[in-house]
Amino acid sequence: MTHCTVCTSSQVQLLGLLKPYKDYSAEIYECLDCECYFTQRDEEIYERLHRNEHSSYSQHATLAHEALDFFRNADLDKLRAHVVEGAVHSFIVNSIENQQNAQKILELGCSKGHFGSYFILSGYKYSGVDVSPTAIAQATANFGEYFFSATDATVSRAAPYDVVYHVGTIGCVESPLEFIKYNLSLLRKGGLLLFNAPNVNACKRFRDLWVSQTTPPDLVTLFKPGMWTSQFNELAEVAVVALPERTPAALRKIWRKIKHGTTILTRQQSIYSSGTIASNSNSDANHSESPFIHALKKTVLVLAKPLLAKSIPAEFGVLVTMRKR
Repeated sequence: MTHCTVCTSSQVQLLGLLKPYKDYSAEIYECLDCECYFTQRDEEIYERLHRNEHSSYSQHATLAHEALDFFRNADLDKLRAHVVEGAVHSFIVNSIENQQNAQKILELGCSKGHFGSYFILSGYKYSGVDVSPTAIAQATANFGEYFFSATDATVSRAAPYDVVYHVGTIGCVESPLEFIKYNLSLLRKGGLLLFNAPNVNACKRFRDLWVSQTTPPDLVTLFKPGMWTSQFNELAEVAVVALPERTPAALRKIWRKIKHGTTILTRQQSIYSSGTIASNSNSDANHSESPFIHALKKTVLVLAKPLLAKSIPAEFGVLVTMRKR
């Protein structure tokens, strides 16, 4: 019997088989109780992806390399501009910088250290944790002795923290609710837990098996936005913001759905091939696009923005703030 990896309910149904890569497929389930989508997790996959320089995780090394120049030159402004890539990273940075007496912070799922480098250079008492030994080794080589394995007891001994945060991590862990309880246990009273979560409504909006941006085996759980409040209201003051998809991305998803019946790109390469957006017939690229078509698309973007602003959820745009009671 398959149980929900979020709420442990046995009331689950198989939605279908997703094949995001030519050499990998995943059974996708929906929990009828908590309404999350989930699939099987491979605990070794993150180290394998970090270790292989041709995998989709090669972008993590690129980001760290780019951040390293600013870090070595102590150029805090340029480093901040580099790491604040969009709404999620802005949410994390602004929340921490606006928090009084927030000095001791912990990042879970730090990867190769590019985001954490900003907090190190800013003078925070920063620690970063990851399940991949390769990621930790490279982060340490680049930015110093601030990074630890997920099994290192140093992290829990150093608690309590003023802020714990993670970006793009909650959908990758084995037991998400237990993981959040652990996060809260590391905080002082009044401390902040900050994270973003993948929104299951982003794929339900188009009746897809999964979100298009990140697929299994990397991402293995999609969540209903309201569950964070219902599950953790007794332990923390919880605030949840669900962002809409950016208009260009929303239009691309609509086009894919109309043309191919799905918003998910079909990847031709192996899971370990470089890049994650290469696709076959459902590619969005059009290298021979005429000036007229380009202008028409820009006009459509302007006209469609008010209509799409609330109707299509951003795939990773659920921003969660928990202040420990």
